[in-house]
Amino acid sequence: MYRKAQKLIFLIIFLSGMLSFQATADRTGQTIESRLINILQDIYNADGDSALSKVEELTQKFPNFNLGHLIKGDLLSARFEALTNPGNDYITDTQADELISEAIARVKRQDIDQFNTLFPSSLLKFSEKSPYILILDANLSTLYVFRNLGTEFKYIDNFYASIGKGGTGKVKEGDKKTPIGVYRITKQIDSTDLSDFYGAGAFPINYPNNWDKLKRFSGYGIWVHGSPWDTYSRPPLASDGCIVLSNEDFQYLDQYVDPRGTPIIITRTIQWRTAKNNGTVRDEILEKLEQWRIDWESLDTNQYLGHYSQSYNDGRRNYIQWSNRKRQINLAKKWITVDLNDVSIALYPSKEQMASVTFTQHYKSNNLEDKMSKIQYWSKADGAWKIIYEGKY
Repeated sequence: MYRKAQKLIFLIIFLSGMLSFQATADRTGQTIESRLINILQDIYNADGDSALSKVEELTQKFPNFNLGHLIKGDLLSARFEALTNPGNDYITDTQADELISEAIARVKRQDIDQFNTLFPSSLLKFSEKSPYILILDANLSTLYVFRNLGTEFKYIDNFYASIGKGGTGKVKEGDKKTPIGVYRITKQIDSTDLSDFYGAGAFPINYPNNWDKLKRFSGYGIWVHGSPWDTYSRPPLASDGCIVLSNEDFQYLDQYVDPRGTPIIITRTIQWRTAKNNGTVRDEILEKLEQWRIDWESLDTNQYLGHYSQSYNDGRRNYIQWSNRKRQINLAKKWITVDLNDVSIALYPSKEQMASVTFTQHYKSNNLEDKMSKIQYWSKADGAWKIIYEGKY
């Protein structure tokens, strides 16, 4: 017995009348989204013949696009009988619900006109070693690409992306959720080394990151990857936690990804800010980072430790243990120099008062010299940014 539901066509007509949408030009001339919007506009304008012609062209070009076939079927059925359900009961409720979710996700994409003036709040500063930054808006099922211009960012492209069946906020193995945080691509796996399930290939990310490990989050194998070659339609919540693109989009994304460390920020909902607002936060953190470096070099241990929060914990030491160790170490120092390079700063998703700061640190003293990649998490409390975690990156 099929549950009576609002017709898919009526639902997406409503969306097409309410939402402003502008898709990026497609890899071959038109995106699936732009084609879909043209069809919906024809339906909205009661031009069924044009809509049917376009959806037939769409399904011929993308024969595994189930949402397109559903719209085509409903358009044909509507010529002969009243529609009562999506698919008029020739598909199951579960199938209909998934395709309705996909329709909503594909239509509710950001209008790219805003990218002339607004930027994700997480994008503060990235090293020139990362020419592109990826950022996923899970609620919009959209993976964005921004060009890194140092302290400014330029919108490049976006892709429809599915995430975990359990939604976002991964905390344990098997929860089928996509993690939230600041990550990086760690390598590239070619399609020839994978099963068909991963389609055109995969980019693993470094989940769990330092923060996840501190919080004792578990799980592994979170990748950005393609789709089975015989599949095009994907509901927004479709994976076991990975970020899944169409194979065409995955192959196009490849030009923006360095498998040795392209940053990828995963957030539930992107907070959009002006460049000026982002710049204010960036400069505030950069100033604190520089003062931390200066105070470390000064051998004024009290000043140096003043940059660390009382809630500091690196998984091995709390604040008291950390400060006692640093005092002991500094007693043996006659001089210290610290150089910081390749600084990157990102506000942590869902934690607007926390920032991920990474850099290459070159440390010299009278009895030690080393060079390392370091990550710090800074948190703002009572108006002041302080370090709550520090470790190797």
